[in-house]
Amino acid sequence: MPNKFIVDQRRLREITRVLLRNKIQTGIDPVKVRKIAEQLGPTFVKVGQILSMRDDLIPLAYCEELKKLRLNVQYMPFNVVCEQIEKTTGKKVNEIFSYVEETPLGSASIGQVHKAKLLNGEEVVFKVMRPGIYKMVESDLRLLKVAIGAQNLLPIQTGSFDLNTLIDDVWDIIKEEMNFDHEVKNCKLFASMNKEFEYIGAPKIYDEYTYDEFFVMEYIDGISISDKEKLLELGYDPHEICEKLANNYIIQIVEKGLFHADPHPGNILIRDGKIIWIDFGSVGLISKHDREMYKKALLAFINQDAYEMQNIILSFGVLDESKLDYSLLYSDIESMMFKYSSMNAGDVNMGELLDELLKVIKHHPIVLPKGLTAFGRSIITIQGVINEVDPTIELISMFINIAKSDIFKDDDYKQKTLINASRTVNALSKTAKIPSQIATLLDLGVKGRARVNLDIVNIEDLNKSLKNIGTKIAYALVIGTFALALAIILAALLFAQENILITLFAIVICVATIVIIGGLLVGLIALAIGKHFRRK
Repeated sequence: MPNKFIVDQRRLREITRVLLRNKIQTGIDPVKVRKIAEQLGPTFVKVGQILSMRDDLIPLAYCEELKKLRLNVQYMPFNVVCEQIEKTTGKKVNEIFSYVEETPLGSASIGQVHKAKLLNGEEVVFKVMRPGIYKMVESDLRLLKVAIGAQNLLPIQTGSFDLNTLIDDVWDIIKEEMNFDHEVKNCKLFASMNKEFEYIGAPKIYDEYTYDEFFVMEYIDGISISDKEKLLELGYDPHEICEKLANNYIIQIVEKGLFHADPHPGNILIRDGKIIWIDFGSVGLISKHDREMYKKALLAFINQDAYEMQNIILSFGVLDESKLDYSLLYSDIESMMFKYSSMNAGDVNMGELLDELLKVIKHHPIVLPKGLTAFGRSIITIQGVINEVDPTIELISMFINIAKSDIFKDDDYKQKTLINASRTVNALSKTAKIPSQIATLLDLGVKGRARVNLDIVNIEDLNKSLKNIGTKIAYALVIGTFALALAIILAALLFAQENILITLFAIVICVATIVIIGGLLVGLIALAIGKHFRRK
């Protein structure tokens, strides 16, 4: 958004009147903020809608009240709708449609949706943008940045967060929504990426009636997924629907990297045995790297591996290295994970789990992937939809299964190794964590945070492991000594044979035996380190 601009004095006076009318000088509360947003119009309604999903930034009471802005958007008069269509397409409304319902199916801060019939009789819906919305939003957001620079109107938990950055992010979101070509492309891409699923669908787009500010798509005469009674009446199995919905949504996230970011019941319809997704104004994109990180984070949670979870979180980046307390971050993650340690997967609400993890992270100066909050909100929403229709569906269990199969699909041998691993291999996998734990300890010391918590590096477990290893080494050392003696005797006998091949074979035996004995000595050194830690 450009920094230099001419202040719209008329709009500034209008905003001032609204603020004074609502007695802003006497203080604010959630209801007052919501009413002010409604009176100030589309821009502030949209900002309020976005903030309603950011309980990591503003108090929960404000989020709950601002959610009402999604239901109370004043719709455009029908004559304005017709004028916009004619201005955008260059055609009269009756040159495109034989019939248009004047009452909109839905009205949002950016645009409005109406049901209609094409001249050939096909039932469709069209979406038309509010007139002058682009300039209005741009001007309003600039004025809002000025207001933020002068005074904070909301009790926002800023921390290291920049409110101007929030406004810039809002501007990016709204710019995308103000170009219907973006929504059209999302819909087509979604349909293409999910064509392998016969039970998933999306509306057909009419390219001949597609413009930046107006487009036409197929009318979906379906049943909302939340209308369980109607579904049962028509012979549908709600359990099967929810199972397929959950499976598809997880695949959108884990495999496709493009997911519907607003999966409320109104956007998920059932028609002719298919789950039809509608309204692609808001989609989420996840890079391949981030998808891998999300899957690894889920597996770290399953394994209760706080070290791995911490490493994954830190891989996204740190805002201010000097302010990051590694030990506190680890402690927060471990406490959060411990809460779920005794729960079965089916008892874990994935939306709540992700929300709780985000709340832990926000207390530390860590960079989160762009769109992660929207991802979290969408998981909470889809979890709520599924719970309402069939609470027996275990979203997290399905997520785990798909994530695991996707991680190992290119390396089947890894999966087989994990499944068939013996107790010995499991014990070794625990021992293998020791180097990374020592590295963490050294890293804390180098960074000036030498406050070592014995629980963090599991010293007690380390000592036990080394003690067990030491016992085994003692036995191995006795056997190794006899082996070395036998090797020397055998080598001497072989040297006595005047044959070059036999002589080389004798040398190999001696070298191999020395290497084995050397390995045992390294083991003894490790045992000494363990004793050293015990004394400390």
